[in-house]
Amino acid sequence: RNLLVTGFEKVVGIGSGKVEIKPDEIKLARAQQEAQMQAAIGTLRVTAKHLSPTLTGNPGKDFAGSSPVQFQKNADSAVRANVAWDDQNLYLSWDVTDSTPWINGAPEAARMYVGGDTVDFQFGPDPKANAKRSEAAAGDFRLSIGNLAGQPTAVLYRALSAVKKPKSFSSGFVAKYEMEYVDVLPDVKIVANMRPDKKGYIVEASVPWSALGFTPVAGEK
Repeated sequence: RNLLVTGFEKVVGIGSGKVEIKPDEIKLARAQQEAQMQAAIGTLRVTAKHLSPTLTGNPGKDFAGSSPVQFQKNADSAVRANVAWDDQNLYLSWDVTDSTPWINGAPEAARMYVGGDTVDFQFGPDPKANAKRSEAAAGDFRLSIGNLAGQPTAVLYRALSAVKKPKSFSSGFVAKYEMEYVDVLPDVKIVANMRPDKKGYIVEASVPWSALGFTPVAGEK
């Protein structure tokens, strides 16, 4: 990004003075700090409920009983997501606040992540792998879903893979980043719609475990 910063000629010293902070304001500040800390801690773990939702475009109903994950950079980009599973499928949903919803101009599926709106699920299936790793371990994958020429499309990325379908990516920061496996998953069922208020979009997906090469077991982390 090239940024032009202006207005420095208008900067002035604010002088000296005193600010009074009353006891009630300190109490309020501590309560707000505690709420923010609890919100941050709460995003670190989610329990994937064992259920088989019918994907209707209404996550609140379809994933009833599950514990949603909520996060946001600001009020205009709030996200509410759900994850569930049964023996056959992984089930995911995202409710995304977006003033320009579900737009993607990527020329190919593998580059939707940089072409506009996508939703994303990243998973490390090996409980013995280093939880603080900065590079992918064997089995780790990224599932990205976007709007490719009007068609909801799911793409699977693996940095390390026994099956090879390699692809190289580059950006202004990384000249060449190699993925050993990148491919569209045709068996993923996707329901994608604008929200009724037109201020966002909803995506639900049913992903066969067979497509991910993983067999879930209750209690795994």
